[in-house]
Amino acid sequence: MSQSFFDETEESRGFIPSLTGAKLRIEEIERTKTGENAATPGCRMYVVTFSVVEPAKFKGLQVRKWFVIGTAEDKKGEKAETWAAGAEKGPGQLKRMLVRADVPLSKDDDEWMEAAEGKTVVAPVIDKGEEASGPRNAVGKFYRETD
Repeated sequence: MSQSFFDETEESRGFIPSLTGAKLRIEEIERTKTGENAATPGCRMYVVTFSVVEPAKFKGLQVRKWFVIGTAEDKKGEKAETWAAGAEKGPGQLKRMLVRADVPLSKDDDEWMEAAEGKTVVAPVIDKGEEASGPRNAVGKFYRETD
């Protein structure tokens, strides 16, 4: 007879329903590129993985946000104009997250990426519905806990 250990097993919580504000811990930031199916493939992009801190019901679940920096004219995002292209685009959204998480800004990616790990921000989590790959969440605009 095989034995099961359901007393030690946590029940699946599914994905996160829309929340007006969740406290999120920055677990990792990865520098990568947009995929070949993107509107502009091969652009510089940062993928941030967060884990939910609060509400406690969803603690530990992960959500991600993708910040596209590159453009068709500057795929590697190496020009200052690309970063200054608009506050509501990838660079401005990324800066808002870092500022709200009290991360020291630097021209060195590795410095601010490392400094961001473990910091927290508050953001709405949006239920984007079911896709072929399963349920999907999106992370909205970032705030400090005191905002």
